[in-house]
Amino acid sequence: MTAGIGADTSVPENEKLLLLGEIEKIQGLFWESGIMSNLATCSAWTEPDPKDMPGCQTSDYWFYDGGYTDGPSAAMSLGRYQQEHGADNEVKLIISNNNFDTNDNDNVLGYFSTPWNQGIAPGEFIWPPGVGSGPSNNPEQSAQIFEEYFDADGFSATFEPVNGTDLSIAFVNATTVDNAAFGVNAGQKVSLAIINLNSDIPTFVVTEPVITGYTPMMVELAETIAGSQDLAVKMKAFASLPEPTPEDTSSATSAFSCFLGMIPVLLGVFFALL
Repeated sequence: MTAGIGADTSVPENEKLLLLGEIEKIQGLFWESGIMSNLATCSAWTEPDPKDMPGCQTSDYWFYDGGYTDGPSAAMSLGRYQQEHGADNEVKLIISNNNFDTNDNDNVLGYFSTPWNQGIAPGEFIWPPGVGSGPSNNPEQSAQIFEEYFDADGFSATFEPVNGTDLSIAFVNATTVDNAAFGVNAGQKVSLAIINLNSDIPTFVVTEPVITGYTPMMVELAETIAGSQDLAVKMKAFASLPEPTPEDTSSATSAFSCFLGMIPVLLGVFFALL
């Protein structure tokens, strides 16, 4: 939100500073009041109700729903990377797509030039595709960060199956465009590995009955990804690592580690402990 306000050229600078100050005060109230307590889940907890669980230590991990930051996470991550390292070197980026809600690639297509973001400058507000009938009903800032054009059919055609799993994967080479709302600068070459989970597991797994009901599916998904030799081969080739041999017992672990940033898999690993 703050990046979007900073990038908005229609708001005078003095008004931006006032608005940003008020937002910071509101954020402070949320944390100071304790409203946000226990909204994140600690990896040390083994029961759905945290009141009887031990405190989270520095060696533990917190898991938290990203809300409106999930969709544009690739844009946010690349903008942050460019802040630290610039845009001159080529980078490799893994994007995972839990296409449960609509069984399509709109979450990822929005990073590219596509029919439904034509005429909207990257970072300007846009209605998401399917608004009114899908999970997204609010305007959002365009997360377009790549200049390449794809329509839905052309993008779907780039995917190939991962043998022995329900996953599919696409490898795309792209070049960034300016998107001030996400801090992305134009001209950086990016190699993308885009993974569709093709799973019936929703991202919103909360309350004990839902957690208990989906735990077997999440465990199966995590084990399938961790044990996929084909995925290990594909990801090692993408990362320019030596191809694993049948004797390479670390290959499954290597494949799984590539997905530590994937929320559904993390949930699968964590809730397997319940």
